[in-house]
Amino acid sequence: MQQEMAAPPMPHKRGLRWPPLLLAALAVAAAAMGMQGAGAVRDPAKLAVAGLLALMAFGMLRRSFKRASNVPAAIVPTPAIVVEKQTTEVDTGRDNGKKRSEYSVRLRREDNSVDDFRATRELYDRLLPGEIGIAYVRQRVLLDYRSVDLASKSPERSR
Repeated sequence: MQQEMAAPPMPHKRGLRWPPLLLAALAVAAAAMGMQGAGAVRDPAKLAVAGLLALMAFGMLRRSFKRASNVPAAIVPTPAIVVEKQTTEVDTGRDNGKKRSEYSVRLRREDNSVDDFRATRELYDRLLPGEIGIAYVRQRVLLDYRSVDLASKSPERSR
């Protein structure tokens, strides 16, 4: 039976917000006013309709970007060797001077490419350099790593 694993915390993604879209719609309306000439707008109703259409178009664009950003990335199992483990102290950005640890693991894949992946502390502590196994990754995050016993060729959960 497969077990669902929680991903390490990811930075919060913010979608587009309405104020920039409203400003863009107003810029389009202002450009339309500029096309009327230097004088006063001759037909404010046409300008209002053009501004409303521009705002609706930007709204639809915003919704499509938001939907695209909500699609979760696939978890990709890939054979890999643990090359190196690294811990980095990162400032929390607050005035209290506290730091937090970020854990990364460098893996060599089947195609000989070497990539760094973020990992939780628990997963980081389980891994040993030179260990061969199956890495379960999503984007740049290592979700799980299962060691492979080369004698039996079956994945086993490492330590």
